[in-house]
Amino acid sequence: MNIQVLGDSYATRFINFLESGQPGTEKFKCIYGKGISGATVSVLKAYVKTHRTALNGTVPLLLFFGTNDYFANVQPIVFKQAVKAFLRFFRTTYPDCTLVFCTLPKYPRVGNSVFHIQRLQKINNFLLTLRSETVRVIKLPDNFSSSDYFHAFYGRSLRRDEMHLNQKAYSELLPILRNSLDR
Repeated sequence: MNIQVLGDSYATRFINFLESGQPGTEKFKCIYGKGISGATVSVLKAYVKTHRTALNGTVPLLLFFGTNDYFANVQPIVFKQAVKAFLRFFRTTYPDCTLVFCTLPKYPRVGNSVFHIQRLQKINNFLLTLRSETVRVIKLPDNFSSSDYFHAFYGRSLRRDEMHLNQKAYSELLPILRNSLDR
């Protein structure tokens, strides 16, 4: 199945995972992939505007976004406006393209703070309302809140991560993605 992948550093890591040859990856062929570390929804919209011809309007696009907005403490209302603006622009530019994105995981880095859990729930509840014939929203399983699904440290450094999904998470995301696209 051909797909395109665009987004923040989650996209970069997912593209690398698809290219790794891990079991299940052979079912997907990434015909376009771009990850922009630190990208917010607004940055991704600007990228798509300036690279319109790079994307194929008939191949599903897996979009990874929201993590950087979340950790930059973007207010939920501002996040919602940015996502809606992105979707309006995307639909105008690629009316037949299936867009797929995921809800945000409960990042181990933020722990069990009631504030963070409620904030994530608000954002995820909003994202789930965007489902349509051409927009698929994957609700990440609850077990994706476990540190088993996240990198403990950044690359080779000892700097704490616990916000980027690891290969185990991407392995479990593949069949969910496939099911979402087969509908």
